[in-house]
Amino acid sequence: MEKHCKKCLLPDTFPGLTLDENDVCNLCNNFENEIARKSSNLFENEEELAKFLKKFKKRGNKYDVLVPLSGGVDSSNALVTIVEKYNLRPLVYHNDDGFVSKIASDNARKLCAGLDVDLVVWQHDMNFMKKLFRYINESDLKISTCLMCGTILYLNNIELARKFDIPLIINGFSKGGFSIITNRPRFNAMVEQIIAEVLKRADIQFVREFRNKFKLMDEHVILQELEDAEESIRSELPLFIPYYMFKFNKTDKEAYKENLMRRFDWQPMPTSYPCRTTNCIMIWLNTYSDFRKMDYTYFTEEYAYMMREGEFSQEQAKKDLMFSPPPGMLKELAEQIGQDAFECPDSVTLDNWGKPCK
Repeated sequence: MEKHCKKCLLPDTFPGLTLDENDVCNLCNNFENEIARKSSNLFENEEELAKFLKKFKKRGNKYDVLVPLSGGVDSSNALVTIVEKYNLRPLVYHNDDGFVSKIASDNARKLCAGLDVDLVVWQHDMNFMKKLFRYINESDLKISTCLMCGTILYLNNIELARKFDIPLIINGFSKGGFSIITNRPRFNAMVEQIIAEVLKRADIQFVREFRNKFKLMDEHVILQELEDAEESIRSELPLFIPYYMFKFNKTDKEAYKENLMRRFDWQPMPTSYPCRTTNCIMIWLNTYSDFRKMDYTYFTEEYAYMMREGEFSQEQAKKDLMFSPPPGMLKELAEQIGQDAFECPDSVTLDNWGKPCK
């Protein structure tokens, strides 16, 4: 039976994780040193960040910054702050992969109209996305499908920034999500594993599109040290900043919701997974597949990081990560993408950790 870290709740099946005699994992034990290393030269307060962002004003032809907007509470709040507090001129990007809530797309339009900013809606190639979901879910690869989908959307940001000559990208990523996206060797390894898997199916066109998309990783700079900003300017590559990476930006979802509803007629979306979150409905099938193959998901890892940061209590994390899809949802989604490699149940039975029982 698997054991869990008593601090961050990650299972001992997580790659590279070891538990000490007190059942605390090596990631938690090393966390303080890692944080000190990563944030030693970054901003201590909003005033320092605002001063830094002024460097990017009027550097682009028309826009200072590209802001991805899901229509959910975090990205919506980030956009309002970027426009009203930092006075940047944004091009807003909303992605529609065919599985997002209509409320999310309506929120994006209302918010951009209220702020008087330009909006681009990108409806991604549905055939490509369905294949991505199916190929990973049907395989034995220990790779989170939602993580790879999110990375595709992340790469769309870079493509748009390059197309519109925008020097800066600010995304409403959580601190946990940012900690995952910056691990380039890990992503490179996953890309090669997926390509090898798809080549077994002889889908050369998908491999070509997939590989070309990931080449965009080399066409931007991620802010981790102040020197990265100078590299971005010198190389004329967009600089990527996750909005919630800084210590002074806390994720107060309820306060954000009240402000957005009052000012912009923003509407809460039906929650999906994790609980209180509004990811697209494909999250249910992809997460079920992750649990079957790995005993954890991308979100387990993200929440572990957030607990180390003090953003979530263990009690809240356990509630949020309890996996309980609507009856019949797994089968419905599997049929939509042509997935038939395993039998999707009408409902799931949960173990003590809120995961599907095998």
